[in-house]
Amino acid sequence: PDEPAFPPGREPGCDDEPKMEPRFKFKPISEIVKQHPGMRTWWIRGRIPAAAVVLIYGDPACGKTTIAVDIDCSIATGSPWRGIESKQGKILYVAAEDYYGARLRIEAWFERNRLKPDNIDILDIPIVLAEESDVDLLIEIVNSMPVKPASITIDTLALSMGKYSENNDMQLFCNGATKIKSQTGLTVIVIHHCGHGDKGRSRGGSQLPANADVIYQVERKEDICTMTCQKMKNGVE
Repeated sequence: PDEPAFPPGREPGCDDEPKMEPRFKFKPISEIVKQHPGMRTWWIRGRIPAAAVVLIYGDPACGKTTIAVDIDCSIATGSPWRGIESKQGKILYVAAEDYYGARLRIEAWFERNRLKPDNIDILDIPIVLAEESDVDLLIEIVNSMPVKPASITIDTLALSMGKYSENNDMQLFCNGATKIKSQTGLTVIVIHHCGHGDKGRSRGGSQLPANADVIYQVERKEDICTMTCQKMKNGVE
């Protein structure tokens, strides 16, 4: 005899028929608030948020790398940054453009503050954030670390584009940075140059400032470096 089209009790419409989870699942705000209180986590209070893409840009030799190192070393040691409270965490630093210069700045910071160099790991080759394979490998490495780092500094964006164009392929870089922050919880600090014609914006495609959570412009006059906040997503500029 022919086998039935459906096993007994499994005919279409039976109560025990497996149900598919809906693709779009809305949640009541009351539940979300209980699970995720609206308190923002900061590595440097009011300045460097956790799980964010932070852009620091300016002219060559304006002090942006030195400022980024100052931020990183303050977080690495849990020291106040410019008198502002910081939270201690491990730092990853991708010194793709000037490994020796980044190392000198970090060593100088610890010597000036009379602290033993620690809690910062440096890489001397680029990670191409516009390349999905590099991004996925970085995520795998970070998520396998016994202690989750606080942030990763990309120095500079230009050296982290690989074969891609800052003008035409910037969204690929942004996608990579966003994926890193989303899947690891890292703050991604990106050091970049300003535009050639417009010094008041970062160089390359407009997708970068649109996708960044925080933007700082660095300017220098003689020995004074000024860092100005141009964007603080969900916060005070």
